Amino acid sequence: MSRPAARRTSHALLALGALLLAVFTARAVAPGALPWVPSTPLYDVVDILGTLAIVVRAAAVREQRAAWILIAVGVSASTVGDVLSTVIYGSSAEMPVPSWCDPLWLGFYPPMVVAAVLLTRGRVHGLRSGMWLDGAAGALAVAAVMSAALVAPLVRQVAGEPLPALLTNAAYPVGDLVVVAALVATTAVAGWHLDRRWLLLVTGTLAFVASDCAYLVGTAAGTYADGGIPDVGWLAAALIFGLAAWAPARPVADRHAAARGAVLAPVVFAAVALGVVLHQALTRPAAMTLVFAAAALAVVIGRLTAVHADHQRLLRESRLDAATDELTGLWNRRRLMADLDAAAADGTPRLLLMLDLDGFKSYNDTFGHPAGDRLLRLVGTDLDGAVAPRGTAYRLGGDEFCALIDLAPGEAPTAAGAAVAAAIDSRGDGFHVGASFGWAELPAEAREPSDALRLADRRLYVAKDGGRTSAARQSADVLRAVLTERDPALGAHVDGVAALAEAVGRRLGLSRSALRLLRRAAELHDVGKVAIPDAILTKAGALDDAEWALIREHTAIGERILSAAPALSAVAGIVRSAHERIDGAGYPDRLAGDAIPLEARIVFVCDAFDAMTSSRPYDATRTPAAAIAELRRGAGTQFDARVVEAFAAELAEGSAALTRSAPSRSSAPAPAPSR
Repeated sequence: MSRPAARRTSHALLALGALLLAVFTARAVAPGALPWVPSTPLYDVVDILGTLAIVVRAAAVREQRAAWILIAVGVSASTVGDVLSTVIYGSSAEMPVPSWCDPLWLGFYPPMVVAAVLLTRGRVHGLRSGMWLDGAAGALAVAAVMSAALVAPLVRQVAGEPLPALLTNAAYPVGDLVVVAALVATTAVAGWHLDRRWLLLVTGTLAFVASDCAYLVGTAAGTYADGGIPDVGWLAAALIFGLAAWAPARPVADRHAAARGAVLAPVVFAAVALGVVLHQALTRPAAMTLVFAAAALAVVIGRLTAVHADHQRLLRESRLDAATDELTGLWNRRRLMADLDAAAADGTPRLLLMLDLDGFKSYNDTFGHPAGDRLLRLVGTDLDGAVAPRGTAYRLGGDEFCALIDLAPGEAPTAAGAAVAAAIDSRGDGFHVGASFGWAELPAEAREPSDALRLADRRLYVAKDGGRTSAARQSADVLRAVLTERDPALGAHVDGVAALAEAVGRRLGLSRSALRLLRRAAELHDVGKVAIPDAILTKAGALDDAEWALIREHTAIGERILSAAPALSAVAGIVRSAHERIDGAGYPDRLAGDAIPLEARIVFVCDAFDAMTSSRPYDATRTPAAAIAELRRGAGTQFDARVVEAFAAELAEGSAALTRSAPSRSSAPAPAPSR
């Protein structure tokens, strides 16, 4: 039978069973209302319908089939016991204890307990020991309550009966106790998460146990009669189990379950167990009840101990994660600052090395980011191996690394740095990724960590862009010289823009490599103007449409010029976007918002400010305050508002040079009219 057909069949059986259950309940509530309805056959029919619905589900659906087969076995055993009771003993006959039906009725309990465990394993993944302890504590607390309220009194009532009858009568409350305890335990393991299926299972089990308890109490008191209200719970349980078989179930995440039950559940179970102990102390004590309560308290103590251990472990893991670089496994900047503080405090001579990879961007662009990540992991491993005997390695981010090592007596810092840099040198067909380094000696040159970092960073910058001139620097210098020769005023303009852009980029938190890229882009953002006629660049009056169209070509021309030098390919893209507006009305590509590179947005603001505060024959020079006001008026449309505010803050602190000299023709939108 297909799954849809099985579902329809089960629902039809359950619908018919619910209708007959309503008739049975009406007869049980008012026996004289439906005298023609025989209660015993009706009871058996409802029981069979609910059982068949579960059997159909277990046979047709593979999901959690083992658990539902066990539930089908348990419910079927109880149903067969009911039918056998009708056939053999009839509704009015005195049934012996034990009878042929008792093994079948008692056969309901073991499969239900095992099924509850199997269903829980399917709901919760990655179970921890603490979650099982929650379940054990809950089961024992419930067992203590049921023992005090039900098991012990019933056992005392039947204490004078023959041993077979005594064991049989005691088996039912014990079975109920075990099933309820198992449900509480498995629900606790799942973090008290009750989806529709689990809620129906719990409801059906409680209905079954409630009828059991009513039957046991009524039988002991001599008041029980077939077809009464207590029988409704057994029938309702069979139908509810049938509904549960087709209800959706949602998996429970381990972390959510653990979080909900970690503290609250043990406290509740401990309170229940203490309440049982106090009740037993004030009444006639039962040994079994006290054992359950004491065991529950012991498990709660173990659970709280496990919670404490888990918290300590998670705290250690979170501290480790917070101080570890995810890609390379090296310590990160947070750990470096802590180690620098410790080194400054104990006064031990240490050498701080800052390393920046040369050629990594080209490698990343050529071979792709996955290959770049693998190379960074390799560099991290090599760096760790190079400094491990006498120090610690760190990754600060991107292609920037750091090391803190013990400096041997008489050892030159440059020699130590060169040895570490050589250890992370990587070569292959078509690529070479080396490293430049800067250093600072603690405490000889710097006692404060911030001072040591600044000194090492300054020396690294000199090594990167001064001592060994890179291909990018050489190309940029050539183009910068061409601009200056073409128009000295243009050279002064780009110098001013570069100084402003670097200061703003530093305030915005750009990395060292991003700052180098930004400065070069600012220095070369007008390189395309070498293709613009002097008559347009030096024109004193307003430009016409054709002249403006040519002016607006200079960013695309600049990109083509810079792209001819592979070392400046990244700069080329920034230069192309240096006149894009945040609202998408810029040129040449009409980019908008975050689609514009951040470096280009910074250059745009600095270019506009420099042009507005420069001496120009076609417009009045503005004061810095007036220029800032103009930038703010354009924030959110022409300019990135965050960049404008960073620029204003940098200007207010006086950290950027504001000296302007010869006139220049800028294509920025603020100083000259644009169309």
